[in-house]
Amino acid sequence: MNKKLLITTTLSVSVLLITGITLFAQPKLSKEKKEFYNNKIVELNNENDAIGQETLKIVSMTDGIEKENRKKELREREDKYNRESTEITEKIQQDGYVNDEKILDSNAKLVKKLDKLRKCLEWDISSYEDQELIDYDTKQQKKINVLLEKVKKSDDSKFSELLEEYNQMIKLFQKERPIFEEQYRKNHAK
Repeated sequence: MNKKLLITTTLSVSVLLITGITLFAQPKLSKEKKEFYNNKIVELNNENDAIGQETLKIVSMTDGIEKENRKKELREREDKYNRESTEITEKIQQDGYVNDEKILDSNAKLVKKLDKLRKCLEWDISSYEDQELIDYDTKQQKKINVLLEKVKKSDDSKFSELLEEYNQMIKLFQKERPIFEEQYRKNHAK
């Protein structure tokens, strides 16, 4: 056999072997596992939507025992959601599974949530007569607008960071709003 032909054949077989090993070494997820992840992502997105809606309901409630009880239930629900979300995200990363379609869908859902929150605040602001209330909610609305623009401009890989930023913003709103409302009542009760 010709020496050049032998070297070329050996190199070709080596390249094919290395390519095959590389392809087979990458994690392959079963159809069931992919379906499980897709369903879990949808389930978590739905839960996050429900938490956001419940948050808006609680914020608009008058102070009292019922409001405090619902806040406590919501905090427990958020903690459970955050735990599950973190666990599933870690499992997905460990398995090397990324479903770009769901990430885009999640980005779109996050845009919808932020836009809905922004519109709720716009409605509140338009119904206020007191400038102090208008200023407070306008400040909150600016925070929402900043995050909304970030989400719209982001690429798919930033979704989990943006979702965490959204959740932190909602928690901060939940924490600050009752303090503001109490201070507002004290100032205007005089």
